[in-house]
Amino acid sequence: MQATSTVLAPGRSTALACAVASAVGTAAAIAVLPWAYYGSIEMLLFRFPGWGWYVAAAVVFHATLLWQLMAPARRLGLVAGGVTGLLTIVSALAVASEYDDPLNFFDGIYPAVGPAVGPGAHIAVISAVVGIIGVVFARPAPGSTPGGPTSLPSAGSRGGTGR
Repeated sequence: MQATSTVLAPGRSTALACAVASAVGTAAAIAVLPWAYYGSIEMLLFRFPGWGWYVAAAVVFHATLLWQLMAPARRLGLVAGGVTGLLTIVSALAVASEYDDPLNFFDGIYPAVGPAVGPGAHIAVISAVVGIIGVVFARPAPGSTPGGPTSLPSAGSRGGTGR
């Protein structure tokens, strides 16, 4: 009897790595990283007008990416992942474009310093691009059964009858 081990196909393991990296980057952009600096004052995402649109787009995108990883669809998953990924990028850029209006962050009196874009916006866009790459690698190879792992002989098996 021949032993087999279940491994991910090379494209699927790349897709999984991209999905994890994208999720970690998105979580960091949402929760920890500043999206703007006013001198030494850090502005997190939740202080920006319209921040909920980015968070909603990112959640839908990562749900689509997870769906594509769990049950890869040929065209539908690729199109849905691409569209939601692009919407995530556009919403991140739209939110980040408000960094230089101090009235969004301060009531009346604000620091007389030049604002700067923080790393949160950059990481949000990079995470979405990495996630889109994951969507592309998650789709099944032409002619293969979608969603199934690849079974390969294990390193210790020699095949044959075992004599």
